[in-house]
Amino acid sequence: MYIISRSCTDVGNRPTPRSISRFRASYGDEYLAFWANGTYNIVLNNVLFVDPSGAKKIFRAQLRWLEERLAYAQDHEAKQVFVFSHHPWFLFDEDEDPESLTGESPYPEEWLSDLSSSPSTTSSVASFPDSYFSMPQRYRIQALELFKKYNVNAAFCGHFHQGLVSKTSFGMTQIITAPLSVVFESTGKKKYTEEQGLLDNHRRRRKYTYESEEAMLSVDSNHSSSGSESSMGEEQNCRGVTVVDVEVNGTSMSSGFNHFFVPL
Repeated sequence: MYIISRSCTDVGNRPTPRSISRFRASYGDEYLAFWANGTYNIVLNNVLFVDPSGAKKIFRAQLRWLEERLAYAQDHEAKQVFVFSHHPWFLFDEDEDPESLTGESPYPEEWLSDLSSSPSTTSSVASFPDSYFSMPQRYRIQALELFKKYNVNAAFCGHFHQGLVSKTSFGMTQIITAPLSVVFESTGKKKYTEEQGLLDNHRRRRKYTYESEEAMLSVDSNHSSSGSESSMGEEQNCRGVTVVDVEVNGTSMSSGFNHFFVPL
């Protein structure tokens, strides 16, 4: 089974019942779940986890629904559980605070050329700080605790406008895929690579992503040209989609997945 991941449409930086109603009228439910070949997939409106202040009742209702769906997937022995959302749950580390993120994504060159014509524009607004893309820890932890409790295998998201693969301490892979429009490049990714070390990230992958060492090596050899393992910590940073290959061994609970990036 193959799944193609792209970032989802969001409903504003501070969703309200009105903005959510407009979304529902245009696109349908903003959170939902479905089965695909033994894999249970959950789609969330996690912009509410960034700022639920404008729609607290909807946030609490979705949180209750999320745990119900995760429990349902566990009771029905889902072979994989994937979560899809617009915002990353974190960037580099599940315990990070937005205030501790010191990297930034400079504006694209074409944006800078437009800004240079405006005398009121200063260099201080010519980049997006990594903290803009992160999520408040007090809301993030509510989701991650559920993901840990019910063994979510992977989370797919966008919003960061660049490719990045991170890992939680409990083994969930988070895959951020760049959009099909403007792609950024954060200075924080280089710092993460150098200071936190990709070897540890790779070891966690070997332990959690695949049921056995043999399965991991087999997938690596089959997709050696994909770059998903060799790139170690980030997707190829250009326009494209992430393809997820879900491997299910018959009716057994034994399964695994591999992901690779397809430039467009």
